[in-house]
Amino acid sequence: MDDIAKEAGATKTKLYRHFNDKRDLHDAVARRVKDLLWEGVLGSINFESDSIDDILHTAVSQYAHLVDQHPNVFRYLMRSHFSDRSGGPDPALDDTQQLATLISDHFASALQSSGVSTKGIDMTVRSIVGAGLSATDWWIESQFSRSRALSLDDFIGQLSVIIWGIIDATSRSRNVEFRRHLPLDSSNVRVIDETRSSAEQPVIK
Repeated sequence: MDDIAKEAGATKTKLYRHFNDKRDLHDAVARRVKDLLWEGVLGSINFESDSIDDILHTAVSQYAHLVDQHPNVFRYLMRSHFSDRSGGPDPALDDTQQLATLISDHFASALQSSGVSTKGIDMTVRSIVGAGLSATDWWIESQFSRSRALSLDDFIGQLSVIIWGIIDATSRSRNVEFRRHLPLDSSNVRVIDETRSSAEQPVIK
Protein backbone atom coordinates (compact mmCIF):
# COMPACT_ATOMS: atom_id res chain seq x y z
CA MET A 1 0.00 0.00 0.00
CA ASP A 2 2.87 2.37 0.74
CA ASP A 3 4.28 1.72 -2.76
CA ILE A 4 0.95 2.43 -4.44
CA ALA A 5 0.38 5.58 -2.38
CA LYS A 6 3.88 6.78 -3.31
CA GLU A 7 3.31 6.04 -7.01
CA ALA A 8 -0.04 7.88 -6.92
CA GLY A 9 1.31 10.80 -4.90
CA ALA A 10 -1.36 10.29 -2.23
CA THR A 11 -1.70 9.01 1.32
CA LYS A 12 -3.06 5.56 2.13
CA THR A 13 -5.98 7.19 3.92
CA LYS A 14 -6.92 9.07 0.77
CA LEU A 15 -6.70 5.89 -1.32
CA TYR A 16 -9.08 4.07 0.99
CA ARG A 17 -11.67 6.81 0.51
CA HIS A 18 -12.10 5.65 -3.09
CA PHE A 19 -11.95 1.86 -2.61
CA ASN A 20 -13.89 -0.51 -0.39
CA ASP A 21 -10.86 -2.52 0.70
CA LYS A 22 -7.39 -3.63 -0.33
CA ARG A 23 -8.72 -6.14 -2.85
CA ASP A 24 -10.90 -3.50 -4.47
CA LEU A 25 -7.82 -1.31 -4.91
CA HIS A 26 -5.81 -4.24 -6.28
CA ASP A 27 -8.46 -5.03 -8.88
CA ALA A 28 -8.78 -1.38 -9.96
CA VAL A 29 -5.01 -1.10 -10.39
CA ALA A 30 -4.94 -4.35 -12.39
CA ARG A 31 -7.69 -3.10 -14.71
CA ARG A 32 -5.79 0.13 -15.35
CA VAL A 33 -2.57 -1.75 -16.11
CA LYS A 34 -4.51 -3.99 -18.51
CA ASP A 35 -5.92 -0.96 -20.36
CA LEU A 36 -2.47 0.57 -20.78
CA LEU A 37 -0.90 -2.72 -21.84
CA TRP A 38 -3.55 -3.67 -24.37
CA GLU A 39 -3.62 -0.18 -25.83
CA GLY A 40 0.12 -0.37 -26.45
CA VAL A 41 0.23 -3.94 -27.75
CA LEU A 42 -2.85 -3.99 -29.97
CA GLY A 43 -1.96 -0.64 -31.48
CA SER A 44 1.54 -1.81 -32.43
CA ILE A 45 1.12 -5.35 -33.79
CA ASN A 46 -0.17 -6.60 -37.12
CA PHE A 47 -0.46 -10.39 -36.93
CA GLU A 48 -1.02 -10.67 -40.68
CA SER A 49 2.17 -8.96 -41.81
CA ASP A 50 4.59 -8.71 -38.88
CA SER A 51 7.23 -11.39 -38.49
CA ILE A 52 7.24 -13.59 -35.38
CA ASP A 53 10.36 -11.79 -34.17
CA ASP A 54 8.65 -8.42 -34.56
CA ILE A 55 5.50 -9.61 -32.78
CA LEU A 56 7.39 -10.99 -29.80
CA HIS A 57 9.71 -8.01 -29.53
CA THR A 58 6.86 -5.50 -29.77
CA ALA A 59 4.66 -7.27 -27.21
CA VAL A 60 7.51 -7.76 -24.74
CA SER A 61 8.79 -4.22 -25.33
CA GLN A 62 5.39 -2.66 -24.62
CA TYR A 63 5.08 -4.75 -21.47
CA ALA A 64 8.63 -4.05 -20.26
CA HIS A 65 8.37 -0.29 -20.81
CA LEU A 66 5.17 -0.27 -18.75
CA VAL A 67 6.96 -2.14 -15.97
CA ASP A 68 9.88 0.29 -16.20
CA GLN A 69 7.54 3.28 -15.89
CA HIS A 70 5.58 1.84 -12.95
CA PRO A 71 7.82 -0.66 -11.08
CA ASN A 72 6.10 -0.10 -7.73
CA VAL A 73 2.71 -0.87 -9.28
CA PHE A 74 3.92 -4.17 -10.76
CA ARG A 75 5.70 -5.09 -7.54
CA TYR A 76 2.46 -4.48 -5.67
CA LEU A 77 0.38 -6.56 -8.09
CA MET A 78 2.77 -9.52 -8.04
CA ARG A 79 3.33 -9.52 -4.29
CA SER A 80 -0.42 -9.22 -3.69
CA HIS A 81 -1.06 -12.22 -5.93
CA PHE A 82 1.45 -14.44 -4.17
CA SER A 83 0.79 -13.38 -0.58
CA ASP A 84 -2.50 -11.57 -0.03
CA ARG A 85 -5.14 -13.38 -2.05
CA SER A 86 -7.32 -16.29 -0.93
CA GLY A 87 -7.39 -18.33 -4.11
CA GLY A 88 -10.04 -16.28 -5.92
CA PRO A 89 -9.69 -14.83 -9.42
CA ASP A 90 -6.78 -12.43 -9.80
CA PRO A 91 -7.29 -9.72 -12.46
CA ALA A 92 -3.55 -9.04 -12.66
CA LEU A 93 -2.76 -12.68 -13.45
CA ASP A 94 -5.77 -12.98 -15.76
CA ASP A 95 -4.70 -9.91 -17.74
CA THR A 96 -1.15 -11.21 -18.18
CA GLN A 97 -2.55 -14.56 -19.23
CA GLN A 98 -4.80 -12.86 -21.81
CA LEU A 99 -1.75 -11.29 -23.45
CA ALA A 100 0.04 -14.64 -23.56
CA THR A 101 -3.13 -16.27 -24.88
CA LEU A 102 -3.43 -13.64 -27.64
CA ILE A 103 -0.04 -14.70 -29.02
CA SER A 104 -0.47 -18.43 -28.34
CA ASP A 105 -3.90 -18.49 -30.03
CA HIS A 106 -2.30 -17.34 -33.26
CA PHE A 107 0.28 -20.11 -32.99
CA ALA A 108 -2.47 -22.62 -32.24
CA SER A 109 -4.50 -21.41 -35.22
CA ALA A 110 -1.51 -21.87 -37.53
CA LEU A 111 -0.93 -25.36 -36.12
CA GLN A 112 -4.59 -26.34 -36.52
CA SER A 113 -4.66 -25.09 -40.12
CA SER A 114 -1.76 -27.43 -40.82
CA GLY A 115 -3.44 -30.40 -39.13
CA VAL A 116 -1.13 -30.33 -36.12
CA SER A 117 -2.32 -31.12 -32.59
CA THR A 118 -2.85 -28.20 -30.22
CA LYS A 119 -3.18 -30.42 -27.17
CA GLY A 120 -1.50 -28.81 -24.15
CA ILE A 121 -1.51 -25.26 -25.51
CA ASP A 122 -3.09 -24.08 -22.25
CA MET A 123 -0.01 -25.34 -20.41
CA THR A 124 2.15 -23.39 -22.84
CA VAL A 125 0.24 -20.21 -21.99
CA ARG A 126 0.64 -20.86 -18.27
CA SER A 127 4.35 -21.48 -18.75
CA ILE A 128 4.78 -18.18 -20.58
CA VAL A 129 2.89 -16.31 -17.86
CA GLY A 130 4.87 -17.97 -15.07
CA ALA A 131 8.20 -17.29 -16.74
CA GLY A 132 7.21 -13.70 -17.50
CA LEU A 133 6.09 -12.92 -13.95
CA SER A 134 9.17 -14.51 -12.40
CA ALA A 135 11.48 -12.65 -14.80
CA THR A 136 9.67 -9.38 -14.11
CA ASP A 137 9.93 -9.81 -10.35
CA TRP A 138 13.65 -10.57 -10.66
CA TRP A 139 14.30 -7.63 -12.99
CA ILE A 140 12.57 -5.10 -10.74
CA GLU A 141 14.56 -6.27 -7.73
CA SER A 142 17.82 -6.40 -9.72
CA GLN A 143 17.66 -2.66 -10.29
CA PHE A 144 18.60 -2.15 -6.63
CA SER A 145 21.91 -3.97 -7.13
CA ARG A 146 24.59 -2.47 -9.34
CA SER A 147 26.24 -5.86 -9.87
CA ARG A 148 22.98 -7.61 -10.86
CA ALA A 149 21.15 -4.83 -12.67
CA LEU A 150 20.03 -5.61 -16.22
CA SER A 151 19.27 -2.80 -18.66
CA LEU A 152 15.76 -2.42 -20.04
CA ASP A 153 16.91 -3.42 -23.53
CA ASP A 154 18.65 -6.53 -22.19
CA PHE A 155 15.54 -7.44 -20.18
CA ILE A 156 13.39 -7.14 -23.30
CA GLY A 157 15.83 -9.23 -25.30
CA GLN A 158 16.19 -12.00 -22.73
CA LEU A 159 12.46 -12.22 -21.95
CA SER A 160 11.73 -12.44 -25.69
CA VAL A 161 14.20 -15.31 -25.97
CA ILE A 162 12.61 -17.12 -23.02
CA ILE A 163 9.07 -16.79 -24.44
CA TRP A 164 10.20 -17.88 -27.89
CA GLY A 165 11.99 -20.87 -26.32
CA ILE A 166 8.74 -22.06 -24.76
CA ILE A 167 6.78 -21.62 -28.00
CA ASP A 168 9.49 -23.19 -30.15
CA ALA A 169 9.82 -26.21 -27.85
CA THR A 170 6.03 -26.67 -27.91
CA SER A 171 6.03 -26.58 -31.72
CA ARG A 172 8.98 -28.95 -32.06
CA SER A 173 7.32 -31.46 -29.75
CA ARG A 174 4.73 -31.70 -32.52
CA ASN A 175 7.35 -32.25 -35.24
CA VAL A 176 6.97 -28.75 -36.68
CA GLU A 177 8.79 -25.45 -36.47
CA PHE A 178 8.12 -21.80 -37.26
CA ARG A 179 10.59 -19.51 -39.01
CA ARG A 180 10.92 -16.41 -36.88
CA HIS A 181 11.60 -14.00 -39.75
CA LEU A 182 8.22 -14.77 -41.36
CA PRO A 183 4.62 -13.88 -40.37
CA LEU A 184 2.69 -16.15 -38.04
CA ASP A 185 0.40 -18.22 -40.30
CA SER A 186 -0.06 -21.76 -41.56
CA SER A 187 2.29 -21.21 -44.51
CA ASN A 188 5.08 -20.72 -41.98
CA VAL A 189 4.61 -24.17 -40.41
CA ARG A 190 7.48 -26.43 -41.50
CA VAL A 191 7.58 -30.16 -40.76
CA ILE A 192 10.74 -31.34 -39.02
CA ASP A 193 12.40 -34.59 -40.01
CA GLU A 194 10.74 -37.12 -37.69
CA THR A 195 13.90 -39.17 -37.20
CA ARG A 196 15.85 -36.14 -36.01
CA SER A 197 12.95 -34.88 -33.90
CA SER A 198 12.33 -38.20 -32.13
CA ALA A 199 16.00 -38.49 -31.28
CA GLU A 200 16.00 -35.04 -29.67
CA GLN A 201 12.77 -34.94 -27.67
CA PRO A 202 9.38 -36.57 -26.99
CA VAL A 203 6.74 -35.86 -29.61
CA ILE A 204 3.13 -35.00 -28.80
CA LYS A 205 0.64 -36.79 -31.06
